[in-house]
Amino acid sequence: MTTVYQCLNQLTLNGRFATRPMTGVDRVAYEIGLAISQLCLEVEGEAPRLKVLVPKLSAQQFGEVAQRLSFADLSGEGRFSAQIWEQFELPFGRAGNWILNLCNMGPLLAKRQVLMIHDAQVYLAPESYSFAFRCWYRMIQPWLARRASVLLTVSEYSRERLEEVNVFPEGKATVVYNGIDHMGRIEEDSSVLKKHNLSAGNYFLTMGSGDQHKNLRCAIEAAKQCPAGTPPLVVVGGNVSVLKRDLEPLVPGRLLFLERVSDGELKALYTNALSFVFPSITEGFGLPPLEAMYCGCPVIASTGGAIPEICGDAAYYADPKDPQAWRDAMVSLATDQGLRAKLKAAGSARSANYTWRKSAIELLQAIAKIEEDAELYEQLNTLKAK
Repeated sequence: MTTVYQCLNQLTLNGRFATRPMTGVDRVAYEIGLAISQLCLEVEGEAPRLKVLVPKLSAQQFGEVAQRLSFADLSGEGRFSAQIWEQFELPFGRAGNWILNLCNMGPLLAKRQVLMIHDAQVYLAPESYSFAFRCWYRMIQPWLARRASVLLTVSEYSRERLEEVNVFPEGKATVVYNGIDHMGRIEEDSSVLKKHNLSAGNYFLTMGSGDQHKNLRCAIEAAKQCPAGTPPLVVVGGNVSVLKRDLEPLVPGRLLFLERVSDGELKALYTNALSFVFPSITEGFGLPPLEAMYCGCPVIASTGGAIPEICGDAAYYADPKDPQAWRDAMVSLATDQGLRAKLKAAGSARSANYTWRKSAIELLQAIAKIEEDAELYEQLNTLKAK
């Protein structure tokens, strides 16, 4: 392996992520896969389709996945599905290629693989996961991390926490940050504003779920404490039905739950919000604040987890355990146009640093380093500098 093109043709992406509704972790796998395919076009003037393997699917499901992964040479001839396929069929369907496992899990039987584990949440926020899920991850991830030839994570914070809980061998993992430029491909659907009687610059936006580490109750309590006339808080995300039932009636006129929205609707909500509020207690990376920054939305962010590492000086920070601090931050953003403009400019500059092309190149460099291929590594450095 001496050229970028040869390297790109020795990769097989674990496509299990494409068979389920997209989460933040799945977004990473999709975008890095797409970026790798685009690198093929960049370096050779053609785009050999990245090989992607998926579990057993019905004809209809396979067609839907193939449409979603239009950049891929898709194969789904396995006899099994989900974890059984991942453990016992995936390792033997890659024809000697590197397997790219970018969603926290991979096959124990494979060594020539890249494994990306995004965070240590099953240790840091165990209450957000079922007992069976916690046990499975705590049992298998340390074995996978030791067996995988290339080990990745998405922030220095995650690397340090995963080493502390003995999932990662010390010094083995490479940090490859997420990108954010996928937002540029999404077309805004501004009909969501009219649909919910929202106007530009006249609402706060937050995103998350009912999981405790997402800390939505803090943002909601802050909205409740805000003085009369403060713009309402709009909540988007799944698994918030209990919060909606219990809390929306208690904050009349100041709280609106939209639950799940399309990518286009979400981009419109980011673009038109007065500010984005992100109170998570811990995050391995935290895509939503960067998505908001990309869309020109000022961000109020938690000091928890990797969020300060990722957002740098482009966010207004508040303690995730102090609703009063969030209330004060929201009032400040609502009343200080200069502060909003400053954060908007800083956020735009910050988000420009995170691209999926860069993520893909750094993943390939991690492979080149293990292969001790200095020529390939330098070729990738040249690509990254463009």
